[in-house]
Amino acid sequence: MEKEIENKLTSIVAEVRKDIIRMVGIAGSGPLELSLSIADILVYLYWEELVVLPNAHGRNDRDRLFMGIEKAVPALYSVLANRGYFDREELWHYRRLGAMLQALPDPNRTAGIDSPCLCSALELSLASPVAQVLLSIPQRPRVFCFCDNKDFSNSFFEEVCRTGKAHLSNLVLLIINVKNREGFVDKKMTSKHQNKFSALGWTVDSVNGNSFVNLECVFSLLDYENNKPKAIFVEINPNNDYTFIESLKSTKPRIKRLQDIALALEELEENKNEK
Repeated sequence: MEKEIENKLTSIVAEVRKDIIRMVGIAGSGPLELSLSIADILVYLYWEELVVLPNAHGRNDRDRLFMGIEKAVPALYSVLANRGYFDREELWHYRRLGAMLQALPDPNRTAGIDSPCLCSALELSLASPVAQVLLSIPQRPRVFCFCDNKDFSNSFFEEVCRTGKAHLSNLVLLIINVKNREGFVDKKMTSKHQNKFSALGWTVDSVNGNSFVNLECVFSLLDYENNKPKAIFVEINPNNDYTFIESLKSTKPRIKRLQDIALALEELEENKNEK
């Protein structure tokens, strides 16, 4: 990846994370940790990988993204706003009664939202038929679907099996696997799941979801001609070293919340400089 592009994406991620902090801080509630961690891969997808049309979202020849992880919704909202789907001022009304951006996204009221945010099995069951229909379009638009490895169940793998048999080469399932506090994932369990996807007709890969270089390497090698859906296991770092996480999610007077937001943004900047 060219250094200029990497620097641009890093700068965008920094703004997205600031937005997430402001959103949750002003609302006094909402998921923070996973949204802060997943910002890198969402920014990479929307700026480098997805064929998206913010000013013509109704067109059929564009890629879709289905978000099946409730705790990542604030990150998705911030990315969509920064990508130009709607005014960033909408972010500051997150979770407010009657506002456009509620705890769960609504495709009927928010530009850029392709599906409601459901559990992984249900999200995949929505993404699969959409991918099937899009295969008939000459451009063969792709469907990217996020799910959480904690949602794996018998019903989820039943859907994985059906999707594998349908040969949906334009479907990319992004399985989020958050590292533990020591920076590791359960390799044995991950390998077991990868083997299961492979046996059910999927191509399988893994990627560091916090590395733009690694993301570019993996996505540039995806084969959309092999008649197989793709499962990418995305390892991301937990943001458990921030001290502001709980303070931003507590109910306080507005002036106190604004003070906490300012402190959180300062800590975020210090953390970035240390890295």
